[in-house]
Amino acid sequence: MIIKVAIECLRPNNWFLNLEKLEKIREVWSLGQQSILPPPSVSEIDGQLAIIDGNTRVYVAYENGSKEIEVDLKPLEDIDNYGSFYKKIHRESPSQGIFNVSDLSDRILEPKQYEVQWIELCESMLK
Repeated sequence: MIIKVAIECLRPNNWFLNLEKLEKIREVWSLGQQSILPPPSVSEIDGQLAIIDGNTRVYVAYENGSKEIEVDLKPLEDIDNYGSFYKKIHRESPSQGIFNVSDLSDRILEPKQYEVQWIELCESMLK
């Protein structure tokens, strides 16, 4: 279900942003073509809205001064088989200082660093 929500109410389910991906999304916005991007996927976890897919899209909307964004709100169990993983990330985010997308401002990593710090962490958490 597509709904419009306040960006400040969305908690990232990713603790870092990939600079290469970020630059691509920034370019889309600089061309005024952000409407071609799919809405971020969001689920409710522990009574809060968690960004399941689209953390970078939400971050760039925030950077560009948007207060609201259209998202695709889905029950967590409808997204894929990683519901417990998403819950774990969501619940650990406050201990990492992650409450909303503005908290990602100083967590932008080069692709290789992103691979090591985020992807490898996620893979280890899934084992």
